[in-house]
Amino acid sequence: MSKKFVTEEKLDQAVDAILTGMDGLFKEFGKKINDRFENIDNELTQIKRQISNLKHDTPSRKEFDELKKKVDLHFKN
Repeated sequence: MSKKFVTEEKLDQAVDAILTGMDGLFKEFGKKINDRFENIDNELTQIKRQISNLKHDTPSRKEFDELKKKVDLHFKN
């Protein structure tokens, strides 16, 4: 087994290569995370719209009871 010494220049090159690679990985990971959160935000916005639309389409209890009385009167005749 031969022993080879690492020069400071080679060590600096290796460290730079590792840091460059890690930087690329972190940027890619950050982009994926941002995309996921953007998708989640879009889905939440759609769900909020659906809930809002449901509230507008659903009669209040008072409106329901009034309509029920009318229907009951109609079918009793």
